[in-house]
Amino acid sequence: MEKIRNLNSDSAVNKIEQLCIAQHSGTIFMVTEKKVMSQILLTEGEIIAIQYLSMRGMEALSLIFKTTCFPMFYFAKRDQSDIKPKVDNSLPSLNNILGMLNKAKQGVEYNGVGGEKISDKVEANNVDITKVMEIIITELTMHLGPVAPMVCEEYFEDAKSLSDIMGSLDKISSEIDNAAKANEFKRLVTEKIKRIG
Repeated sequence: MEKIRNLNSDSAVNKIEQLCIAQHSGTIFMVTEKKVMSQILLTEGEIIAIQYLSMRGMEALSLIFKTTCFPMFYFAKRDQSDIKPKVDNSLPSLNNILGMLNKAKQGVEYNGVGGEKISDKVEANNVDITKVMEIIITELTMHLGPVAPMVCEEYFEDAKSLSDIMGSLDKISSEIDNAAKANEFKRLVTEKIKRIG
């Protein structure tokens, strides 16, 4: 897993382009300024799905790139067979998507397929999902070692809020073989998350 902190939108677009050119398969996780998790799925360098909260496709992409800084950007490699079932057939070609991303770099807002105006449906989220994820990964690493980020990535994939992540905590802790250690993991994570802010 490759993690980068505090990328501006230009650098984030460049990083996405690099991953596409290198024909990687996996999930790009980007936490926006509004502390919302967004995801871009790649298979062999092709962008096959985009998600931002409940929105998908190009609408999601336009909302992601209304932000100017991404506190966290990371890419988790995955086998393409795990990703292909999630293909969004409504997406345009990779060249079109990259062209729209480059317009975002130039400050030109993309308003959706056909140029329809998209209302800003997303309210600011006060929960720092980045910190929550880091706490969980750090604590799990104490038990599982370097595979912990990959384990967490599976559970974070559909998370849109703190409640989603906390709802996955029992499942994440079940990856720890020792029940006492699993309970201690949950206790420490919960205590540290309460101190955020």
